Amino acid sequence: MISNGPTYGRAALRQRPDALTVGEARGAEVFDLLKAMWTGHGNGLTSIHAESLSEVSDRIRMMLQETAFTTQVGEETIAMWIAKAFHLGITLRMTETGRRYVHEIVEFTGTVVQPGNPAKLDNGKKTVSVVTNESLSLGEEVTVRGPISEGRIDAETIL
Repeated sequence: MISNGPTYGRAALRQRPDALTVGEARGAEVFDLLKAMWTGHGNGLTSIHAESLSEVSDRIRMMLQETAFTTQVGEETIAMWIAKAFHLGITLRMTETGRRYVHEIVEFTGTVVQPGNPAKLDNGKKTVSVVTNESLSLGEEVTVRGPISEGRIDAETIL
C-alpha cells in the first residue's frame, strides 16, 4: 500500500509487495505509484475519477503536474510514463437503480511490432491489432485509446 505520505510509501515498498494499491488517486500520490511500477513493483491498481477513458490520461497528467518534480517535465515524457505504467483502463457506469456495470475496457500501452493498418502492438504479455489512420513506426512505444473488440483496438487517439 502507498500512502499520501512519501515515508509510508517508501516503507511499504521496502517490504517487496506483490501488488500496490492506491484506493483512489486524486493528486500527487499517482506519481509515487508510477515510480514504484517503473522500479519493478508491478501489479499496481488504483481508481481515478474521470468522465470517460478518453479523459483518464489527461486526468493523470493533471495529477502529475501537482508534484514539484513533473512541472519541469514535458507532455511527451509524461505520456510515455503513463504508457509504461498503466496497461488497462476500465470504466464503470451506474444504472438508474444504482447498480454498477463495466462500460468500457481499453488497452493503454504497447510497442509497435508491426507497422501498417492494422498495426500490431505488444505490451510484453500479449499482442493486439490496432486500427488507425496514423503512421506508426516499428519499435515506437505508444499509448492507444479506443474500444477493444475481439482482440482489436479501434484507435480513437494515439499518443
